[in-house]
Amino acid sequence: MQDIDFGENREKLLSFQSILKERHTVDFFLSEDNLSEKLDRRFQDLLESKSESLSNKSSIYVDSKNLIQKFLLLPKVYSGTEVKLKVDLDADPFPASRAICKSFNLDYGKTVGVKIKIKEPNLAANFSNYLFL
Repeated sequence: MQDIDFGENREKLLSFQSILKERHTVDFFLSEDNLSEKLDRRFQDLLESKSESLSNKSSIYVDSKNLIQKFLLLPKVYSGTEVKLKVDLDADPFPASRAICKSFNLDYGKTVGVKIKIKEPNLAANFSNYLFL
């Protein structure tokens, strides 16, 4: 990807991005294909009926499990790919440390973590599960 020089408008752009992140749910994409996949998945979620959704849930989790297994083998190839999980919260939320925020490019002081138990898809028992919001 190529960086664009916004010159004196850079501060205005960063301020606008910050406002969007605070007031809206935002998502990021790594490539045109990644954006297309995310839009397709979101439109499918919005347009499918509840009955279709119930019958389609098991295949969604199978797809998620396959993607997680591929990610574990080739993390750079599948980084940023969305997966669907069914989870239970396993502990109280905690403030995310500076190191965690830096590692995941999250805002320190605005990020919490929580230990989760992944119910679906069924993954290996030793798979450690944390979610950061």
